[in-house]
Amino acid sequence: MDIWQLLTFVATGICLYLAWIAYYRPRKRQRLQYQTAAIQYFDEDDYALPSDAAMTFRGESVARLAKARLIVWNGGTDALRGDDIVKHDPLRIRLASPGKILSHSIVGTPNEGNLVSADERPGSQGEILLTYDYLNPGDGAVIQVLHDSKQRAPVLAGAAKGLSDGPQALGTVTLHDIKASKKRRNALRTMFALGLVVLLLGVIRTVPLSPDDYSRMPSAIAWLVGDERNLYLSTMLIILGLAYMSLPSYAFVTGRPRFPKSLRRFVQEPQDGS
Repeated sequence: MDIWQLLTFVATGICLYLAWIAYYRPRKRQRLQYQTAAIQYFDEDDYALPSDAAMTFRGESVARLAKARLIVWNGGTDALRGDDIVKHDPLRIRLASPGKILSHSIVGTPNEGNLVSADERPGSQGEILLTYDYLNPGDGAVIQVLHDSKQRAPVLAGAAKGLSDGPQALGTVTLHDIKASKKRRNALRTMFALGLVVLLLGVIRTVPLSPDDYSRMPSAIAWLVGDERNLYLSTMLIILGLAYMSLPSYAFVTGRPRFPKSLRRFVQEPQDGS
């Protein structure tokens, strides 16, 4: 297989992938997704207080204090209706470990017509009921919770008609100012692009080339490809390229905000103390 056959094979794979996206993306689906941003201000297990000192919140003694913001939104293509929430398994924010919700509030919602509300669940100190009239695709809200649980990030649980898997957790997120976020994304993209170039160079060097192939190449590319097939060098280039691509890919997928941009103005860095 010469280099042109390899390029044809790669192009065919890309076309099949794009065709798969074009087939599945237009399909209607309902998804309620969320991410969390949390910080723990104090934990008595980490800081030994004197016997005559105590940590209090609104006059009540607490063993620890944490703040979490849940960013909840409709990540599907169909509207979500509040009437579809299952009554015996309502949507609720609950602590991931035993504890008490000390206070909660809705930081903001881009569409006030959604009528998003968060109310304490009767008979439970660790759950907040989440209701809404409707959520169009991209609609959502940011809910803040102060609690004394060991696990900083609460979870969103419950069921609704059309949500076969329930609320979908997309991990935690740490938000910086917009300028810093752009710099971080640009750095990750640059690192990924360099890794891709190194990977392709390693793959190309494994393909036998004829003198005619070299004659059709620009001199700079022919110099990069080389005229000797070195399996060890090609393998090292492929491994190095994959490593360069995997690190930014992991950082981008696990730490990036995945919620709609309309919600970003309601989400601040948890360390700001607000």
